[in-house]
Amino acid sequence: MGSATAGFIQAGSFLSFCLAAVLALRLAARPTLVVMCAGTTAALGSIGVAVAPNVAVLAVSVVLAGAGAGFATPGLVTFIERNIAPARQESAQTIVNAGTGAGIVVAGILMLLTVGQWRLGWVAIAALVAMAAVATLRADRAAGRDRAVGRPSQVRAPDLAPLAWPIAAAVLAGASSAAVWTFGRSVMAASRTGEETCSILAWMVLGAFGVLSATARKIVQAWSLRTAWNLTSLVMAGATIVLGLAPSIPFSAYSSVALCCSTTSHRSWPSP
Repeated sequence: MGSATAGFIQAGSFLSFCLAAVLALRLAARPTLVVMCAGTTAALGSIGVAVAPNVAVLAVSVVLAGAGAGFATPGLVTFIERNIAPARQESAQTIVNAGTGAGIVVAGILMLLTVGQWRLGWVAIAALVAMAAVATLRADRAAGRDRAVGRPSQVRAPDLAPLAWPIAAAVLAGASSAAVWTFGRSVMAASRTGEETCSILAWMVLGAFGVLSATARKIVQAWSLRTAWNLTSLVMAGATIVLGLAPSIPFSAYSSVALCCSTTSHRSWPSP
């Protein structure tokens, strides 16, 4: 599987994330179902990767697994709103956003433990996903009250006009971060032939620094949203350039993915 094919598969995963998020909003009145969809698609997708006999099945499985995150985000927002006091909801949401980084670290550990037997690693990931979904559903103290959650109002094109510049900035930031998220590990692995472990460790560093998004609220309050956005955009750009120029040097590569992930994670801020 070449880098172009890998890029298309990764792009498909992000697309399924977006489509699942839109569908989850349509099911906003039933957040328990949304969380169940998140766990089911992520677990089935991971199992599909584990048993994939060819690239086609692998691609479909990765895309299916990508939908899990799309379902999870709106579902967990509703769970937070109905289970946590209003004063603590913003902090809780930043912690939830930081969970992605912790998950990457756990996945990296599994990959290191199953080097040469990567299919077993994906089976373990599927099991962890299922357990996480069950634990999340059990933690919902407001279970059975789905009908009490109102359906979101419809968004029309004129409503988005005042957000034209923020939307454009978000699109450009997402497109630019794809260079690291989609191809970063491939670039590192190719530059250090036979040393796949180095790229796995780099992604664990990436995940560990992603946990820093839990501090996003305090940073925004200290700097202002405009200052924080501009600074993190510059840092992300610099980190991407450094990784492209020196992917074979561990210090520069690890520093680059750490900075890139910590800045992209900080973009998952709740409204200040």
